[in-house]
Amino acid sequence: MHRDGCTDAVQVGGQGDLGADVKATDPYGRRWVIQCKHRKNGDRGAAVGTPDLQVLNGTGRPVHRADVVVMVTNGRITRPGRAFARQQRLHLVDRQVLAQWATGSRPLWELLGAVAIASNESFGGWTETFTDPRLCTAIVDRLTFNDTIIETGTDSYRLAHTRSKADRSAAT
Repeated sequence: MHRDGCTDAVQVGGQGDLGADVKATDPYGRRWVIQCKHRKNGDRGAAVGTPDLQVLNGTGRPVHRADVVVMVTNGRITRPGRAFARQQRLHLVDRQVLAQWATGSRPLWELLGAVAIASNESFGGWTETFTDPRLCTAIVDRLTFNDTIIETGTDSYRLAHTRSKADRSAAT
């Protein structure tokens, strides 16, 4: 995590760690909690299962105040464990992803796709926020590569509330 730009990354693991072996804040300000599970025989050893993920889920956000909660193993994760992780928004780093991360070519959040962006503006309107067209194109490209885009076609509650409030103020 230090290599990825988390200057405050600390190892906190050990008995009584409450499901946190590493805590860090990434350059975007998100708090990370990482639990590591070493398996003696790697991917041929015992898989990380739902019980380990339940402990992490029970402490990651409520106790450690994490925005991103991650389980790392040098082994594998059971199918029920993967399903539970998806349901609870836990990120999984198995042997394959760990090998990619170890190369140092990309920070962990890029490997996990751990970035969510919400905007009331279409991509065409982003040039008003990111005024350099090349920068805007690079940001949109980076955010949308291999990701899912959900367009609802509706205003958000916050935007509708703000507009309503502004309309009431203008009327008085």
